[in-house]
Amino acid sequence: MYNLYINTLNKFRGTGRPKSKFKQQLGGKLLKYGPGLVTCKQFDGFLADYLEGDLSSRQIKVFEGHMVLCPMCRAHFQTYVATFEMTRLAFGSSHDPIPDHVPEELTLAVIDTINDTQQRH
Repeated sequence: MYNLYINTLNKFRGTGRPKSKFKQQLGGKLLKYGPGLVTCKQFDGFLADYLEGDLSSRQIKVFEGHMVLCPMCRAHFQTYVATFEMTRLAFGSSHDPIPDHVPEELTLAVIDTINDTQQRH
């Protein structure tokens, strides 16, 4: 049933940003208030968890459904993934040891920022 709902919305909205103002407004309302859907802001909050595999099967379905319906979030997701991939290629894995030439103060500041961010979420 959920897939039918997503497919119907997708046909109505089209694959890109709707050209008519009515379809833009209606599509935005459906994404915000539709049953089993998330807002763009909520979608953004799920990005890291989705990529880490920390979402339930229901959350994955809702996340991927939003990505099907929302071209802006789909582009944001692709950019997000590409950024992490480029960072990994440029700097190696997050499990690699920190190079000796990196100042200890910088390392501690980054760790503090990560810890502060995780505590807020």
